[in-house]
Amino acid sequence: MPAWSIRLTAALVLLAGAAGYGYHHGAARVQARWDAKARAEQAAADTAREADRLRARAAETRYEAQRAAIAARATQVSPEVRHALHAPICQPGAALELGDVPVPAAVLQRLHDAGADY
Repeated sequence: MPAWSIRLTAALVLLAGAAGYGYHHGAARVQARWDAKARAEQAAADTAREADRLRARAAETRYEAQRAAIAARATQVSPEVRHALHAPICQPGAALELGDVPVPAAVLQRLHDAGADY
């Protein structure tokens, strides 16, 4: 075998080895960049998810506090209403109060329907 063919073969093997090493090294660098980008995106998604969870918990707490305050106010009878139900509707000395007046069922139903529309 002539010397030039041995040199040519050695050069081709050396070039192939360098190309393989460059390809492998380049692929590893690209893969490392992709992995770093994927980790950063995952961390950003986790952070956003945690922020959403904390905002939802704060909103739930505010809602529950408002609901409890509204429920507490709804169960309290105002002094005006209490006085109106026990105010006398006839001469002093008579035992009749506003809460004692009979009201027909049809009138009560109309009042209930009117309150439901409001």
